[in-house]
Amino acid sequence: MPVEAPALLHELSETWRSFGHEQGSELLRACAMTLIVAAAESDDPQELGVILSSLMRLHPSRTIVLRACPKRDQIEARTSVQCWMPFGRRQQICGEWIEISAGSPRLAEVVPLLLGLTVPDLPVVLWVRHTALALIDSLRPVLPLATRVLVDTSEALDAAPALAAVQSLAHGPWRLADLAWGRITRWRKALAGMLGALPAPTTGRLEWAGEKMSMPACYLDAWLRASFPGLALELSSCDPVLPPARVGRIRVLHLNGPGLDIRLERPAGGSSVAVFTNGLASGLVFPSLDESALLAEELGIAARDHIFESALAGARAV
Repeated sequence: MPVEAPALLHELSETWRSFGHEQGSELLRACAMTLIVAAAESDDPQELGVILSSLMRLHPSRTIVLRACPKRDQIEARTSVQCWMPFGRRQQICGEWIEISAGSPRLAEVVPLLLGLTVPDLPVVLWVRHTALALIDSLRPVLPLATRVLVDTSEALDAAPALAAVQSLAHGPWRLADLAWGRITRWRKALAGMLGALPAPTTGRLEWAGEKMSMPACYLDAWLRASFPGLALELSSCDPVLPPARVGRIRVLHLNGPGLDIRLERPAGGSSVAVFTNGLASGLVFPSLDESALLAEELGIAARDHIFESALAGARAV
């Protein structure tokens, strides 16, 4: 029997009715958007569940996890309700969860189902967790359902194909964002605080771990060149060892100019950054960023991020 939206919504209604009977008036049904998550079959359900449950507390939603399963012939779906109790309150807040599994070539067939499951009159956000999924032709018909499309190129081994994938998504009617851009916010804030009263840099060097350039390094390079026109920035790898996926790969940023010598060094796997400013040594600690924190930050941005759009347009990969 084919999976149909009315049947899934009826299943959710029955779940709410059962929960309401058990909890009485101590249950609040919350929803501010529909969040569609394009995930791979290999994604750990528990890890993904923790990320989305944490996100739901800040941005309540009807969450639809769309798993691309290369060898699956049929489309399967199940529903559940996720609840939590805010500290100091007796009322539980609940959001809806729908998981759909489909063969990768059949993702386009899920579009009518998704249309029937999105919450009317609320934004639809599509988070494509892996860059490779963004390149699947059968996922393309899903994109126009979204008002916002989020990608995460942080795990890409090579910035060149990842950048091409993101730039191919930049011309749709949706608002595009990349979580890899959010990962360089710490570098941008640190530099903005130091360069405010100093001369503009004219030359510099950006180094990363891994043989190929990372997307955060690609974005940081683009932002620096846009912020300081004429900046000659050298790009190179300083360590061939590739860190684990979504672990920071930027190691060194050195900027020079008349009366200016700034160097930031971040050791492998560390959150502390050594800072040298015109011969004076100091340090800072970068706050940790996981996927739920990056998603929450991005979803909290109401307007278009023109700085990101400018960096994406001017990004280069080496």
